[in-house]
Amino acid sequence: MRPTDHATTLPTSSIPGRAQITYEDLSNNDADLVIATGQPAALDEFRALPGISALAAVQRGDYVPLAPTDAQSIAFPSPSSLTWAVQNIVPRF
Repeated sequence: MRPTDHATTLPTSSIPGRAQITYEDLSNNDADLVIATGQPAALDEFRALPGISALAAVQRGDYVPLAPTDAQSIAFPSPSSLTWAVQNIVPRF
């Protein structure tokens, strides 16, 4: 997986390898897969946003909401966390 070409031109976040994408800029990112993390209620609100629900990947069902602990297994990888992620998160892709 890699960021969209457009995402690589955006300002980076405080964590290396991540971009800050505003809601207004979402339509410029034609991603194959959308992964979001947060608490369940926040993820429901995020998924319902017009800019999110209009994304082709989301409309196809290629949206993977992750609990924070699940997201940490791929955000801060280690051999054991990646093994866990391959078994528990990758199948959701």
